[in-house]
Parts: sequence; structure tokens; C-alpha cells
Amino acid sequence: MGDTVGWDRQHASLLKEFQLQEFVNLKEPTSFRFWNGIQIVEISTKDGRPYGCIVNYIYQINRRRSDREEKLHSNRVELTGHQIDQINRIIEESNIAELPSQKDIQRWPLGVDGRIYTLEFSNAQKWRVSSYWSPENIGLSEAKLVTSFVQQLEERLQLADQYRVFLTTIPKKGCYRYGSMAVICYTDNPFYLGYTATQRLPVGYTVSKGLSIFEGKQFLNTYFHHRFSPHTKNHDIQIQTAVSNLFFINKLKDYINLNFRQRRFAANQHKFSNIQLLYGLGKNDMQAGLGVDYLNVDKLQKVGARFYYAYWGWDHLDFYGRASVFSKIDYQLGISKYLGFNRNFMKGLSIGLFYERFRHGNEVGIDLKFSVM
Repeated sequence: MGDTVGWDRQHASLLKEFQLQEFVNLKEPTSFRFWNGIQIVEISTKDGRPYGCIVNYIYQINRRRSDREEKLHSNRVELTGHQIDQINRIIEESNIAELPSQKDIQRWPLGVDGRIYTLEFSNAQKWRVSSYWSPENIGLSEAKLVTSFVQQLEERLQLADQYRVFLTTIPKKGCYRYGSMAVICYTDNPFYLGYTATQRLPVGYTVSKGLSIFEGKQFLNTYFHHRFSPHTKNHDIQIQTAVSNLFFINKLKDYINLNFRQRRFAANQHKFSNIQLLYGLGKNDMQAGLGVDYLNVDKLQKVGARFYYAYWGWDHLDFYGRASVFSKIDYQLGISKYLGFNRNFMKGLSIGLFYERFRHGNEVGIDLKFSVM
């Protein structure tokens, strides 16, 4: 029987929600079901014919309620006959159906954190459930067998890609729980309003907005700031647009950034205009980019290299640096701290300081941005 004790209480509601049949007392040829905490793979019989499907699911958490009410989001992808044959062949060749459950394997440790894989097998004579905790981290031969089986299943059915596509269909707002303990929170549609200023341009404001595009596969962010002096025509205007997740959507992500900036700092100076195009990559808690910077000063034009780097791994303390290399180097260094409030009218506050050297002048400034998504 394996781990069938208590199985009904844990999974019956999901089977009912997804309209999947229970394998208990099922008078059908051999049926198989795989659980990994976020997906279900089923191979069974429907209307006398082989049937297979993948069910992707995730729980949306309502953090404003004391009982943390959860809403279940899911979709179903039916398998082709060829895919069903492939999975049946993997099951047969691996002999995974004969492997005891984890609790019946000596020296298999018990754990809390990590992924648990559960396998169901059923035929006209018996129903069997086996569970395995983090086999990829265990050196036992039985664990290696489970790891190999899971990898083959994931590769043949492209389970990771199936789940990424599913995530593009859920609302990009709020927090979600997947697996047993993992929680992700989306801030994909932030709207920021703020104050920005430097010692020479003491008045200013900033606006930025992000949103998902192309069915959630890409992310578009726009940014605008205007700093000025009330008594002169000196100003600093910037308009920036960035699109991310162009070619990479897994652990490595990419983006392209187009930026226009116009500045004037003294009455006897010309206006400085920059058009910058940059392509970058991001992984975990850092980003880096490389591009070109076109500088126009009156009738003088220059083209230089553009560099960017950002790191945000210090408990919501972010650092960034950007530079343009002409005959001289123009650069900006900044640091900011985000404070989350999670209130209806205000989600958080970002406090930033920066130093910028442009042409022959130095600027020290401040950015205060309120997230009101």
C-alpha cells in the first residue's frame, strides 16, 4: 500500500477540483499519476482509450485576511498518444513501480524543506502510493533511480516549460504559494510617484510604471523624471523605456533599454542631449548591460560606449552604477533602500542617493519614490 494512509485527506480535494478520478478500487488497467507539488502527470484510461494529461496549479494567497484564504489557479494540458507511449516505456524500463516508498528504504533521511515526489500506481488488484523526499540530494541507489525517472519524465514532457507557460496566465498581482512552503509575490505592475532633486536643480518629480505585455511573456517598464530650477531655464529631463524577458525567461533574463535625456545647467551653456541604447542580462540579484551612447551638444555629436551594473542582494539595499565613455567618462553611482508597507493606498517607499559626474560638473541628488500600485 505504501503511503496510502492519510492520502484521502491530503489529495482528495485536488482530485475533485481537477476532475481527476481516484485510483482507489479502480477497475481499470494499470494507471499512473505523478505529483511534484506544482504539477500532476496522469496516465490512465478514458472511455476505453489511453488518456494522459498534465495539470499545473498554484495557490493565490489573500494576505489581508487573517485566515490566509487561498484561491487555486490551474490549467490542464492533454498528452498525445506518442507522449503516453513514451511515459509508459519509461515506467517499464526503469522498474520504478516496484521501488518501495521512502519510509521503507533504510537510511533515507526525513526532511521538511525541499521537494517531495509522489507516485501512484493502480490496477484491478491494488493501489499503491510512494513518496520520496529530495532524492537528488541523497546518495542511495534507490534515490538515484527516482532522480533518473523524474528527469526523464520532465525532459520528455517539458514540465518546466509547461509550468512557465501556465504562470503567464495567472494574474500578475499579489502572492502565490506553490509546493509546500515556497511563496512568490508579484510586483509586475508597479506604479511609482516621487520627488527627485539635485543641488543645482532643487525641484523635480518622477513617474514610472511597469506592466506585462504579450500575454505576460515580456515586461515593459517606462520611467520619466523632470528636475528644474524655479528661477532659471536649467533643467534635466529623462524618458526611459525598457523591455525584459526577450530571449531568456528562466534563471537568466535579458532586457533592452532605450533612454533619452536632455540637460542644461547654466544660462551660458548649450543643451546636452543623450540617446542611449543598451542590452543587458540579469541573474539572481544582479544585472549588467552594454550599449552605445549618442551625445549631441549644439552641432557637435559624439558616440561612446555605455555600461551598466546593478546589485540588490543586501536586504532591499540596492546599488547601481552606469557610465558612458567618450574622450572623458560620464558616470553615475547610486544606492537606495526599499521599505515595504503593504497598505491599500501605498505599497512601499524607495529612498535613494546618487552622485553623478557629467562633462565638467558634479551632482549629488536624492530620489524618493512611493509605490502606489
